[in-house]
Amino acid sequence: MTENMAKECMIRFKGMRTELMNSPDDWKDKSVLSKIGWTKLKNDFYNSQSELIRLMESQDDSYLETKFLDTDYNFHYLIEGIIHHDLYHLGQIGVTIKLLKK
Repeated sequence: MTENMAKECMIRFKGMRTELMNSPDDWKDKSVLSKIGWTKLKNDFYNSQSELIRLMESQDDSYLETKFLDTDYNFHYLIEGIIHHDLYHLGQIGVTIKLLKK
């Protein structure tokens, strides 16, 4: 999960709307990422993951059935979507590594 997706999820899990994923901040170009630097990007990612875990640990199972704002889906659906998203990208990374080793 990218740092932006983790931020987006935390905002949603707190019951608020966000359009971070549809903003220019979602896909920073290489020059912007290079200025930020790998170490900071990696640390921001780990910190956002830790914050998301803390947020989830503070909830009970009934939270999963809570509807997200005025939508037809609940937080269980959002969490499953995050897991599927991460698995998809892990698969992409696996294929890339395999191809690089050839």
